[in-house]
Amino acid sequence: MNQLVSRLCVITVMCLVGGISTADSKSKRKPKPVALVLSITNAPAAQVQPYQHLFDDDKVDLRPAGVMRVSYLNTCVEETITGGKVKFNDLGRKLSRGAKAETIDTDCLTADLYVSEEEKEAFESVQALSPFPDTQWRERVIKTLTPIFQWPMGNQTNNVTVTVMYLDAIPESVLFEAVSSANYLVYPPDAPSLETGKPYRVDITYPGGDVRSTIFSCDPELGVPDNIANRLVPMEW
Repeated sequence: MNQLVSRLCVITVMCLVGGISTADSKSKRKPKPVALVLSITNAPAAQVQPYQHLFDDDKVDLRPAGVMRVSYLNTCVEETITGGKVKFNDLGRKLSRGAKAETIDTDCLTADLYVSEEEKEAFESVQALSPFPDTQWRERVIKTLTPIFQWPMGNQTNNVTVTVMYLDAIPESVLFEAVSSANYLVYPPDAPSLETGKPYRVDITYPGGDVRSTIFSCDPELGVPDNIANRLVPMEW
């Protein structure tokens, strides 16, 4: 792997206005998330966790006084919702049962991590620049050296092993490994430092042995907003 590949990956991200597809552009489109949970407190009935995606028709119960902060991926608008119930949809959300919301508009590019049908042709044109087939190499470029790894929820969330591999080593080597009981892990500041432009792979191993993987690299100078969505390394859905 060399710097040319890293630059091509950056070009791909910029052409997608700040995101890269986690799905094969030739396969059936997966649902696009509406929002990303940034934080949630005092809401035992909510059944969501930080860094979890929210989709069309998802409902969150914040009664009586839970507080949830979300980022809407298509607009970068952030919102703090207190109490009541919230139902998310493609246009945003609907509040009920006394829920209140405080909205913060942010001036940034889209944080959407998925490619729409309208972007498909442009995405495939950029992918053609890569010396590696899309089925062999898809790299998520993020704007931080301390990424947030996030994986799908499920019955096997507890005791998930998170392994970061350095791919330029011969053979590739384990750089960092930890166990998480949540559905995400923030790369700790005392872990071995990640380097700009270097290729890494994060492997998420569930207790039953299933593994999900994503290749990523870091570029703090990447021309996208410095928000949580652009620091997130999501696994395949």
